Amino acid sequence: MKLTPNRLESFKHSFEAISLLTGEEFFGGLARKIGSALQADAVWVTEYHKDQNSMTTKAFWHLGHYLDNFSYLIQAPPCERVI
Repeated sequence: MKLTPNRLESFKHSFEAISLLTGEEFFGGLARKIGSALQADAVWVTEYHKDQNSMTTKAFWHLGHYLDNFSYLIQAPPCERVI
């Protein structure tokens, strides 16, 4: 997805809007704002656990709603190559 000038500006405003938040509010706001700016169906912010080769979501925004956080192994899914 290409970031057009309008979308890039929207992305910038998203970060400005959440810059004063902390903790869970920050991660939730980050996921929601990125999802909105990029018009993505889902965005999740995760913590990587190298020793367990797993990730834990800090916030998961999907189709306009927050989902419960969860942990998952990253062996075999498509994201393993990226990480």
